[in-house]
Amino acid sequence: MANSWFRFKQFIIEQDRCAMKVGTDGVLLGALAGTFSGEPGLSVAGGNILDIGTGTGLVALMLAQRSAAQIDAVEIEEAAAGQAAENVARSDWAERIQVIHADFRDFYRSCDKKYDLIASNPPYFRNSLKPVKEEKALARHGSNEFYRELVNGSMRLLQPWGRCCLILPAGAEKDLLLMAGEENLYLQQGLTIRSKPGEKAIRRLLTFGKTKTQPLEKELVIYEREGRYTQDFAALVKPYYLNL
Repeated sequence: MANSWFRFKQFIIEQDRCAMKVGTDGVLLGALAGTFSGEPGLSVAGGNILDIGTGTGLVALMLAQRSAAQIDAVEIEEAAAGQAAENVARSDWAERIQVIHADFRDFYRSCDKKYDLIASNPPYFRNSLKPVKEEKALARHGSNEFYRELVNGSMRLLQPWGRCCLILPAGAEKDLLLMAGEENLYLQQGLTIRSKPGEKAIRRLLTFGKTKTQPLEKELVIYEREGRYTQDFAALVKPYYLNL
């Protein structure tokens, strides 16, 4: 059974009321969103950030730890939004993070704010059976309609120089890239993530912007062998993970 909490160096995530627990996907997004070239750092040090589908609040808290930005964290599932708000309230950055219980589709249509960075670990199990529990279905089961809304909302809410950063399973990006291109949102960087050297890619972290460029491609391997992180991954998560 998963722990009801996850302790990071500078904050604690309680997660017993959230369908989706702390995982590597969220950690990677929180550590890499906004870096663009892949190096640690955040390009929107004092701007506005939007976290779509915040869940436990993990990504919003990681982004707050490494920036001075104001962060809006949107979550559709009521219990998760409540727990995210509690996790934020116990952190050192409560004054900079606002958790909003809302459907993103409704949120972006009524929002008049512009964002320097949009980050999302979106639902992606579009071709699998929906989970039995309704709240997990909300958290995990995506659709083409949701992805189109994500693209449309990002185009509406991004600053001209802004970036949208998403993490997806490897091989699941084709439809998203087509939708984004139709709305003049262009891939600017793709990061391929592998569990171990030589293994198949497991995730893709994609950075989109409003300017059409030749995408920069990079790669990250998590483990050099069983139980031992690569130097690149360890350096990436060292500011957050205990015992690193």
